[in-house]
Amino acid sequence: MSELSNNLADLAERVKLENERSAAAHLSAIDSALSAGSLLIDAKEQCKHGEWGSFLSRAHVHERQARRLMQLARSGLTSDMVSDIGGFKAALDWLGRVKLPDPDEVVFITVEGRRDAIVSILPSEKAGKFDVSATSEEGTYFFTEHPVPAESIRLADRRYSNALWHTAAKASSLPIGEWQFNSAPIWSLLDDCAFLAEQVELPKGDKAPLPESYKHMIDALQACVDDFTADRYLKARRAQKLCLAQMDKWPSDPRMMATFVRIASDGKGTQLAQRVDELARERMVAHA
Repeated sequence: MSELSNNLADLAERVKLENERSAAAHLSAIDSALSAGSLLIDAKEQCKHGEWGSFLSRAHVHERQARRLMQLARSGLTSDMVSDIGGFKAALDWLGRVKLPDPDEVVFITVEGRRDAIVSILPSEKAGKFDVSATSEEGTYFFTEHPVPAESIRLADRRYSNALWHTAAKASSLPIGEWQFNSAPIWSLLDDCAFLAEQVELPKGDKAPLPESYKHMIDALQACVDDFTADRYLKARRAQKLCLAQMDKWPSDPRMMATFVRIASDGKGTQLAQRVDELARERMVAHA
């Protein structure tokens, strides 16, 4: 490294100082926003009917701004986490992208271009609590010993803390501001054709085992036929797409022949899919 002139060395120190002051001011602004949100939550709990508007006028805070400040405070994100995400507005956008898994799902946290590190959030047996696991680019593995709650808790200083996001951030080197949330059925974590490991002889007829994704699709379609709702229709369609995607991964093993024959001969998947389409059209006509 070349030696700097006295003038450049002085300028470098001044830039360093101003940059440190800017970073400190940025964190201080975020900290103040979190404090304001916490105070607003306290105030709203104490306001009687009709007092909230008067309180906001006295505090010189617009209602939309108050909602955003309270949302950020309740999130349980720390000042450093909000800063890493990109600031106040970016953190609110980030909260809008957050997804937690349904009971039969797993949520993967990834970053575009990084396939060597991933965080998984799985529902536990305890409602509202989740297991977190993570793999890193170095090959290390992390898993929570106990499920962590997704709901933020309030601390003694009246700030909020969220164990789930703190744990996920600690478990992974993925930059929090770039997190992408994607969900998939829990069974997708398993080997779709794990039965081949124990299958020695070729099974016969309707005794042939079925891949997990196919069974999940059949169950989702059947549930939609039994009680057609918009939610069940979307789940059925998603199960179909996932099954088609998994089919490309099914091994070209001679022992799979009986499975392919069973799927092709019973026609259950096709029949259920056609019935779901009929029900969907009937609903469209009824609401036209």
